[in-house]
Amino acid sequence: MKECKIEAPDIAKRMEHTHRTERDGQGGKNLTPVEHPEGTRFNGAGGVKIGGLSDMSFLDRIREKARNKIIYTEHALDEMIAEEEMISKDEVRHVIFKGEIIEDYPDDKRGHSFLIFTMTPKMRPVHVVCSPKEDYLGIITTYVPAEDKWENNFRTRKEGKGS
Repeated sequence: MKECKIEAPDIAKRMEHTHRTERDGQGGKNLTPVEHPEGTRFNGAGGVKIGGLSDMSFLDRIREKARNKIIYTEHALDEMIAEEEMISKDEVRHVIFKGEIIEDYPDDKRGHSFLIFTMTPKMRPVHVVCSPKEDYLGIITTYVPAEDKWENNFRTRKEGKGS
C-alpha cells in the first residue's frame, strides 16, 4: 500500500493528514431514490434521475473512481481498526463494488457523498460513506451499523436515531 497526500482542495483544506491509497474494481446495481430527512435514501430498482445523473450513474461514478484509486481519511482508518469494528480493506471494496446507495448527501461539506451498504462475505453489515473526486474515491468513514440505530435491514434509520 502506498502513502500519498490528498490533492483535492475541497478535502485537503479540511484534512491535512497523510492518507493511504489502493487500487481495485468490479460490477454494479441500479437503485431508486426515496426522500429522507438526512439525505436521499435509495431503495429498489429503477433509474430515477437526481441532479441530472441517474442513481446508476452515481454508482458507476463511485466504482470508476474506486477502480482508479481509493484514499482513506484518517477517520476512516481509525474506524476500520477499532476493536469493535475491525473492517478490512477487502470488506470496504466489497461494499463499494457490490453494495447499494442507501443515502445521498449532495450538500456534504466534503463534497457530494453517499452512504453505501451491503452484507460482506463475513455475513456482517457494513456501511461506507464515500465521496467520488476527480481521480479517486475518498472513503470518509466506514462502520458496522448499530442495531439500536438501524432497522434490521440496515438500510433504514430508526426514527430519531443517527448512524
